[in-house]
Amino acid sequence: MGLPGWLAARRPWQRLALSFLLGALATAAFAPLYAVPVLLVSFPGLILLLEASPTKKGAFGVGWFFGFGHFLTGFYWVANALAIAGAPPAAAIALPLGMALYSGFAGLLYRIVGRRVPSRVLLFALCWALAEWLRGHVITGFPWNLAGYAWAFSDAMSQFASVAGAYGMTLITAAIAASPVLL
Repeated sequence: MGLPGWLAARRPWQRLALSFLLGALATAAFAPLYAVPVLLVSFPGLILLLEASPTKKGAFGVGWFFGFGHFLTGFYWVANALAIAGAPPAAAIALPLGMALYSGFAGLLYRIVGRRVPSRVLLFALCWALAEWLRGHVITGFPWNLAGYAWAFSDAMSQFASVAGAYGMTLITAAIAASPVLL
């Protein structure tokens, strides 16, 4: 049966919960931890969960829950600032809820186009980078925790970022991190 079959046999709520956990895990790739190898687990896991989703709605949900876990843990500093300012706790959750729509879009786009292209890793990387570009430019303009930011600790990668830009680094990072799904 293998991992893809096992994931497909899970109940929808189990796939969504796993997606949330993988999104939260992906946050460890950013400052202050810079545990970049976690992306080698979280992105392939997301791809397998997207492929195990029987419907477009399910794929959007998987992407959304991944994003919600990712942004809920990655935007901890916003929650702290809001708590200090006396905002209600719901305000700290509202931002990750909205930002997760972009990850949901990436999951939906991957599901729609994925059956028509031979390279699922490159397709995933393009969908993810497009969603992050949209997040940085449409409505919110809030490009926090782009996948390419995981390399901020590396002088060599920072030099490459001067050529590729943050979104180019995101594309490359997503492609490399997703590649274990081919194994």
